[in-house]
Amino acid sequence: MDGHKVTQDELKAHHTPEDEYFRKLDRERVAAAELRQQRGEKLVCPKDGNPLQLDRYEGFEVERCTHCGGIWLDRHEAAALHRHEAAQPGVLRTLFGTLMPDSE
Repeated sequence: MDGHKVTQDELKAHHTPEDEYFRKLDRERVAAAELRQQRGEKLVCPKDGNPLQLDRYEGFEVERCTHCGGIWLDRHEAAALHRHEAAQPGVLRTLFGTLMPDSE
C-alpha cells in the first residue's frame, strides 16, 4: 500500500446516480423510523417495515428485524459498543455471533 489517502472528491467520483438514490432512500427510511419511535409507536425495520424485537446482550440493547434479521443500533448504542470493543477486543464478534443465526 502506498499510503495514499482517498479524498472526498475521489470518493464522490465513484458514486453513481443509483448509489445516491439508495442512500437517499435509506436516509428517508431511517428518518421515518426515528419519527415513529419519537411518537412512541412500535419500532419497525427501516429496510422492510416489519417489527423490530429488542435483544439484550451484556448491557447492550439492539433492535433486530423479525423478518430480514437486520440489526439496528441507536447512535449512543453504536458509540458504546465502539468504546467497549476498544477496551475489550472481540466483544463485537461475540455480540454479533450471538445475535446472528448460523449461516451454515
